[in-house]
Amino acid sequence: MQPTTAWIVALAFVLALGVAVVHWQVLERRHLKRLAAERARRHRAEKDAATLLQGAHQQIATLQRELAVLRDAASGVSAPVALEPEGERESARERLNRMLDEAAPPRMPMHGFADTQPAERDPRPTDASVLLQRSTARK
Repeated sequence: MQPTTAWIVALAFVLALGVAVVHWQVLERRHLKRLAAERARRHRAEKDAATLLQGAHQQIATLQRELAVLRDAASGVSAPVALEPEGERESARERLNRMLDEAAPPRMPMHGFADTQPAERDPRPTDASVLLQRSTARK
């Protein structure tokens, strides 16, 4: 019995279909493996970022506590200050200015006067003034 052309075409089609299915499964497994690796890497990165963020929050809290202790030491107050009435509160800027004024006594300027006068003009003529003088002289 001789196989007919139809049988050969059908067999080739079934074989091609089988190869395509196997190829698709191999590619799908490879894709899923890469996807799992990417998800694990992303999860690890998020975990590391969360750990760093938590460490940063702890460090900020520590620095804020230390700053509060230093501010209390600088102002001479060892216990928390009771709230003052709203009208008598001193702003942080005013408090800082007052502390700076008390810390450094006023000094006289180096030459005995303040350098607040405007700078003297250069007596040499500028290019524009020379051109203006020449144009008015020719008329």
